[in-house]
Amino acid sequence: MNFTDAQDSSFTYTAYTIGIGKTQIAWQNPYPNLIQVSVQKSVDSLKQFRTIFSSPSPELPSNGFIDAKGGTFPYFYRIFYVMEGGKYFFTPSVKAIPKPIERAYANMAIPLTPQQRQRDMVVTQDDAKPKSNRVEEIIITTIKTKDSIVAILYPPEFKQFKDSILRKTKDTLFTISQNELLLARFKPVEVFKPSIYVYTTKDDYLQIKLPASTKAYQVLFFTMKDEPLFSIAIPQNQTNLQLDKSPFRQAGWYKFELYEGTVLKEKHRFYLSKLF
Repeated sequence: MNFTDAQDSSFTYTAYTIGIGKTQIAWQNPYPNLIQVSVQKSVDSLKQFRTIFSSPSPELPSNGFIDAKGGTFPYFYRIFYVMEGGKYFFTPSVKAIPKPIERAYANMAIPLTPQQRQRDMVVTQDDAKPKSNRVEEIIITTIKTKDSIVAILYPPEFKQFKDSILRKTKDTLFTISQNELLLARFKPVEVFKPSIYVYTTKDDYLQIKLPASTKAYQVLFFTMKDEPLFSIAIPQNQTNLQLDKSPFRQAGWYKFELYEGTVLKEKHRFYLSKLF
């Protein structure tokens, strides 16, 4: 990482107090190659900043965060962000201020009250009926994970968000309702690679095959909860043997530790699909 205390004005953000003890921080990101975006907070405008939130999706063009512990003290906020390659920046710090009454949710969409929805209707003249008005309601979309809200977006911001998810990640968006979506994080499937020393055969027997050594081997067996089961000592001249499955309590996964003399050679696991 390039350790330079730099500031950049291209990355824009706002900090508004909303309600009692809450502060809403929203940002617009012009850079597609960010690897970290963190919100920092301090009682001083220049020092003693500490990180209170790091975005799980720093590459998104717009996002936000609500500090539920804003308190009544006038806190200062700033954004710390890191680009690919390690170059990092701090935005200038700003003091959280009350949100303007009119168009308070213009920069970062939030759920609207019925009164706000009525006030924020877009009225367009109908060409076919010049004396009547057509009312078109602004749609905002909430993006959630299982345990938190990721973003609350107006249509242009939602399109950018959706495109970023599709192009830059392996995550998936699922529709919950008309204006709610669930963001499912991609979890790579673990591919099991068996040990070359202790493994089960196609007949589901436990095979132990060891390289020649001047030291004796020892294998310790455990349950997946690390409960010790038993151990076997293997003489120097015996490097290939098949172990009886009867000492194991049931079918399933087991752990083992292989020692060459007193040196740990391998820690791994194996699966027994059946005992008899």
